[in-house]
Amino acid sequence: MERSFDWFKQALRDLEHAKRSLEAEDYEWACFASHQSAEKAVKALHYHFKQEAWGHSISRGSTLRTLYGKSGKGGNRLCR
Repeated sequence: MERSFDWFKQALRDLEHAKRSLEAEDYEWACFASHQSAEKAVKALHYHFKQEAWGHSISRGSTLRTLYGKSGKGGNRLCR
C-alpha cells in the first residue's frame, strides 16, 4: 500500500501546528512540531521512492542527498 502522500499530508499538518505555536510564542512546541514535520516529510520521500523508512530519517547524513539524486531535475512529484 502506497503511504507517501499520507505521510506528506501529516507533515503539512505538523508544519501548520508549528506556525501556530510560533505565533503564540510557544517556541519549544514550534521547534518540536517543525522537527516532526521535517521527519515526516523525509519519510514521505523515502516511501515515494520505495526505500525503507523507519526511525529518525533526517538524522542520517546522506539522506537528503540520496533523495535529491533520486528525484531528478524535475524535483519531487509529491509537490506537484
